[in-house]
Order: sequence, then C-alpha cells, then structure tokens
Amino acid sequence: DLLARWVTVRDEAAFTALVRRHGPTVRAIARSRLGNPADADDGFQATFLVLVRTAGSVRDPDQLGPWLYGVAYRTAARHRAR
Repeated sequence: DLLARWVTVRDEAAFTALVRRHGPTVRAIARSRLGNPADADDGFQATFLVLVRTAGSVRDPDQLGPWLYGVAYRTAARHRAR
C-alpha cells in the first residue's frame, strides 16, 4: 500500500505514485475552484503538502481519494477567501 509505505518509511517512490494517481483529480478541483492557473498550481502543491504533513491521520487508506478531494476543496476555498 502506497500510503502505508509513505507513512512508515517515507518512501519517495510511493509518494510520487500517490501524486501521479491522485494528482489529476486534485489539479482539476484546484482549477475549477480557482480559475487562475498559477493559483491552481499553488492549490495543488498545498494539498499534497497537507498529505506530506498529515498522511498518518488518514484512517482508511481506501478513502485517500475522497480525503484528498476534501483537502483540495477546502484549500481552494481558503485561497479564494483571501
């Protein structure tokens, strides 16, 4: 499991695979919520930074996609509020 490998041993290949797998969805959310490509890129990066910092808090690895969706949505909403 990629998430477990990232959480336990900080396997960079596992994290890269997670970004490849979930990145398109996260980027699409950021683009749809923020519009500006530079802002969308910032939102994309911020979402995966949250994953880097809090991956251990994902209770169900099978729900990582929805978890990332929620993080991306909230990140974009906060960015828009600024």
